[in-house]
Amino acid sequence: ACNSRCTHCIDWDILNTGHRLADKNLRESISWMAAHGLRSVILIGGGEPTLYPGFVDFVRFLKEDMQLQVAVVSNGSRGDRLQEAAAFMDEQDWIRLSLDSASNELFVAMHKPNSNAINLDVICASMRELKAQHPKPKLGFSYVIVWSGASREENSLLENIHEIVPAAARALEYGFDYISFKPVLERQSDGAEVMDPSKISDEESQVVATIRSAVNEAKELQTSTFQVFESINLRLLEENSWKDYTHQPRTCHMQALRQVLTPTGLFNCPAHRGVEKAKLAEKEAYAGQEASVETNQQLAGLLNGFNAQEECAEVTCLYNKVNWWIDSMIEDPRNATESIEATASGSDFFL
Repeated sequence: ACNSRCTHCIDWDILNTGHRLADKNLRESISWMAAHGLRSVILIGGGEPTLYPGFVDFVRFLKEDMQLQVAVVSNGSRGDRLQEAAAFMDEQDWIRLSLDSASNELFVAMHKPNSNAINLDVICASMRELKAQHPKPKLGFSYVIVWSGASREENSLLENIHEIVPAAARALEYGFDYISFKPVLERQSDGAEVMDPSKISDEESQVVATIRSAVNEAKELQTSTFQVFESINLRLLEENSWKDYTHQPRTCHMQALRQVLTPTGLFNCPAHRGVEKAKLAEKEAYAGQEASVETNQQLAGLLNGFNAQEECAEVTCLYNKVNWWIDSMIEDPRNATESIEATASGSDFFL
């Protein structure tokens, strides 16, 4: 469920359709997965997590009972609930708001909140309070860059390139730890979530140069406590090398390591959530031993049956390199011992 109607929403078709997860089954699923190696959970979009009446207690359950790293992606409309949940979070956790604008006018036009009381100023003021009360979890400002020509189905989207720099200034002013920029994604007819620069209505190189210049200017606002990030696919767009990341190995190995549990079932990847051919199991996929064994059997089948070279041929995959790396390890196990190095970020299980 969601209380916004974002024009650029990638999950438009599954919102407010009545599908839901049973709290008891979800807790059972998390408990089983945590006992078998689960390290982190992201409560993410395709709806607004804070609308669930048990949201705060569920975050408490994940942190205090399950001892997991926890992240929340939110539209920020229920800052009161985010503040309550943040009380259970620590330095390894994060909250990221999908805001995509610097002005109230553009925010309302893009996000279409269902209450006139919700705007960018209200949300940011609420996050300033959250950060003052609970400074431990990282607080992020997410900005999806939309260019002229982008669309959702037949609907044109609002361009926001001109607000990149003022958005970074706003994030800094209101106490966010970072702002992250990423390109707008669209769904293909087969359900895959893709970046499609061919829809840039003006000269592509000129638009990309404008984006690069604006992001570079935003980076000048960085401080010791505020960072500006670019997503992998945005960097690839700027370098004009994004097509390289659509060349996938036949097997997507990451689907065994990072999955998406939704009210409509368990899916192998965020880029294919809600798409039947990428469905691993029903929503009770990990609710106990019997269900989990069956899910693992279906996973084994999908590892062989889901041809990423075909199904992800247009996806700028964030896990492209790691999939090829695992592929090379399978071909020759000596590749593992030659290329694995310990890093300082070994405690970050969101990757």
